[in-house]
Amino acid sequence: MADIKITLSADKKRFAADIDEEISFLHTEGSLWYPLTAKGKPRNLLPGDWVYFILKGRLVGRALIDAIEAPQPDVLKTYKNRDIVMASWGITISRIEKPIRSVMANGFQSFRYLTPTESHTFPSAF
Repeated sequence: MADIKITLSADKKRFAADIDEEISFLHTEGSLWYPLTAKGKPRNLLPGDWVYFILKGRLVGRALIDAIEAPQPDVLKTYKNRDIVMASWGITISRIEKPIRSVMANGFQSFRYLTPTESHTFPSAF
């Protein structure tokens, strides 16, 4: 098991403004695809692992990873129909949970595996 974290973009013109809008997009589409900026398929990541979402320095949600796949031409647009940077691999999710308590988290680019401390604190927020 190798849970990851992704920082959601704060660019409201291209992406969801907050986790509630992200969930709304998910309910409309049925699933969402998130790019991972990795040169190859992430070795330690498997379907069934968790992805945790960070926005503006806070843990705002998590989802079980349904699939890990190479990008398809029809998913290289954001929900707001803006181009996204080509990624070699991405994850697909079909459900997002919101935390019941607030947890601070540093933002970053790309994706990262959870640290040992985050592996304890992030799940306990739900």
